[in-house]
Amino acid sequence: MTPQIKAAIENELPAPQKGDKGDIPAHAWAGTNLAFECTDGTMGEFVDLKGAKGDKGAKGDKGDAGTNADETRTATLESKTSTLESKVAAIEARTATVGTAQVSLTALAVGGTKDVAVNFLKLMPSANYSLTDALLTNLSGVTIGGIQVTVKTKTAAGVTFTVKNTGIAALTGTFIIQVSAQG
Repeated sequence: MTPQIKAAIENELPAPQKGDKGDIPAHAWAGTNLAFECTDGTMGEFVDLKGAKGDKGAKGDKGDAGTNADETRTATLESKTSTLESKVAAIEARTATVGTAQVSLTALAVGGTKDVAVNFLKLMPSANYSLTDALLTNLSGVTIGGIQVTVKTKTAAGVTFTVKNTGIAALTGTFIIQVSAQG
């Protein structure tokens, strides 16, 4: 028993009164990771709040027997699915990772920017290509609330992005920009 509890029992102190509701603490999200501001004003460690995948549920009851109309709809859906899968495969065949760049940031101020050049593995036929993706991966050591990446310039040899700190604290850490293009 703590000394405070013992004193309360012996002295029959009144129960404490409920206080006013406090402010929401400053915090930052990065995907499913959450960090809170410490009392000294720095951001604490990010903690991943996503839990493990749960167990598979029990098998359900057997459904009613279908009709010919169901079989016709199923065949039509399978045909459309096959056509769609073929179109997606054709697009993916023309889309490839064309370059990557590792970005290291040290104390990039809130609102601050840094230009990052990604040189392509091979020249594109022209600068008239479509960027299909710019993935940020390996966000190690990044203590932030947000990163904004925008295209600054495109050439047949590469692309330059502007990385902007849209968070609530200085940005420090490393990450990789992986660029996919179709052209």
